[in-house]
Amino acid sequence: MMNSFFTKNLTLKIVSICFAFIMWIVVMREVNPQVTESYSNIPVQLAARQDLQQQGLVILGEDSPTISVNLRGRRDEINKISRNDVRAVADLRGFKAGVVNVPVEVSPIGNVDIDFSPKNIRLELENIIRVQKDITLIINGSPTTGYIYGEPQYKPTVVWIEGPESKADTVTRVIATLDTGDATEGITASLPLRALTSQDAEVAVEVKPTYVDVFLPIDRLKTVRLEADIQATSAEGYMVTGIQLQPEQASVRGKHEDVALLTELYTDKIVFDNLTESFEVEVPIIIPERVELLDDTPVKAQITVEKLEEEIFTLNKNNITFVNITEGFQVDRELLAEEYEVRIVAPRRILNNISERTIRLIINLEELQLGQHQVQAEIDLPQSIAERIETMEVIPPEISITIISD
Repeated sequence: MMNSFFTKNLTLKIVSICFAFIMWIVVMREVNPQVTESYSNIPVQLAARQDLQQQGLVILGEDSPTISVNLRGRRDEINKISRNDVRAVADLRGFKAGVVNVPVEVSPIGNVDIDFSPKNIRLELENIIRVQKDITLIINGSPTTGYIYGEPQYKPTVVWIEGPESKADTVTRVIATLDTGDATEGITASLPLRALTSQDAEVAVEVKPTYVDVFLPIDRLKTVRLEADIQATSAEGYMVTGIQLQPEQASVRGKHEDVALLTELYTDKIVFDNLTESFEVEVPIIIPERVELLDDTPVKAQITVEKLEEEIFTLNKNNITFVNITEGFQVDRELLAEEYEVRIVAPRRILNNISERTIRLIINLEELQLGQHQVQAEIDLPQSIAERIETMEVIPPEISITIISD
């Protein structure tokens, strides 16, 4: 009886089932139709970046590619999906330096069809290089008046730059900049390092290490006199007429407490004997501890030696001046000799500056009483001339005078 149920009216039953299925499809199309959802700018995950680094490669330029994705499926399936469920991956393994096309794969999502573009992303891979560069320290500022910067000290002095070859090759220097302001004491700082091109444009490469430790000494600056500690004697018939240092001053640097009271520097003690001609010699300077000369300009001593000559000058009695005469007394000038001689031994250039008008005889009459006296006269000349004369004497050495009442 059961078999007759399935066999009786079989054709009608099959037709009924097909009709029911068709009606279900029609209903489903109306209730849950096929729809399409599009997403743009879906990021592509770049897989195996570590493999690139191990090969010494880096992505040049844009390294965040995106794609557009179309999803098609039943509405209820599409509604379950958001753009965050779309995962696109590009595997970087196996590629070498150059411009490459990397296939993109999008993971399946539920019962939907996925289409996307582009199917490949274009990347430029470049070799990573390491280059060693010296550090250049740039001092931004000027010393305060009376101070001077010392030689900066910094560690390290060289660094490594690492990056794409095309960028690393453009780096001409690595710099650190120190702003000094108005500092008067040494500056200690840790400064960031920057890689620059020849046009001072910063380059996006890695600098290792990234900082440099700097110390800039700042010294007190002072100008002092140079003094000669030189003993020079001439041979007979000659005279040392000058010892001149060149330069006459020197600039020194050091800690404030070391140079504050310093006013002069001396040469080493030097002795020259039996000189007959002028000469120039380099002389060492005695430098106190913790003090330095600003520069290494040699100091020279110019020692002037001149030949002596003798000349006799004839003076009129009017060239005699009497001083300290007792009140009520006077010298009887009528009894004075008309002329007197003065013998001078000196270099010729000094003698040429002397005449009878420049010489005066000074006679001191202090405590002398009335009557005749034999007195000595002092020769009076300008100091600039007198100090360069070897010998000067009056001939005769004593002068006869007569003191009378006014």
